[in-house]
Amino acid sequence: MVRHQSCRGRRAARCLAASGVAFLAVQHLTGPTYVIKSSWEGEPDSLKDYVGIVKGLEPSIALPALSFERGDGLTLSVDQGHFAANYKGQLGKDTSLDVSVNDEQAWTAALESGDGKLKVTGQGPSLDGASWEAWHSGSADGVGDVSLYFNSSKDYKLSIANDDLGEIAGTSFSGKLTAEPAGMVGHLEARRSLPGNVDVKFTHEN
Repeated sequence: MVRHQSCRGRRAARCLAASGVAFLAVQHLTGPTYVIKSSWEGEPDSLKDYVGIVKGLEPSIALPALSFERGDGLTLSVDQGHFAANYKGQLGKDTSLDVSVNDEQAWTAALESGDGKLKVTGQGPSLDGASWEAWHSGSADGVGDVSLYFNSSKDYKLSIANDDLGEIAGTSFSGKLTAEPAGMVGHLEARRSLPGNVDVKFTHEN
């Protein structure tokens, strides 16, 4: 009876030893296991900084501008994610038309003929809120070179320049007049040649 119990004890000891060896082997192969717990404390607004940092790490890709030109004066283009169309054509021998519109319904139309140009800018199909500006230049006998700019905001600029206002006692005169909403500015210049190849010039501006 004692011998039978002794054999049973030896078998139990062997099983326990085998279990210990297996446990040590698993520990050696896999290493120790740790569980880490953490928590966050702070104001909710501080999360915005974290979101900004994450967005800053996102890749930024800039696509090149693309354009396609047709033979009839129509050009289609894509730039910075926006689609635009432009048309250039002739309405006569010396009159040209230039129209542009994009995917946000912003449009610009320009009409140019000879020495004059009209440009209109708007949003959407209605002309309400559209703005315009016009230029014209030319020459008038006895007056000089005349240029005029005015727009829908009631701004204007009138310039008259004449390089030959006549000559008095060997002195030649030229002048320029500029008129704007803020007032007028006049520029008068007198030139005279003296003996010894000396040129004298006098300028007055108000």
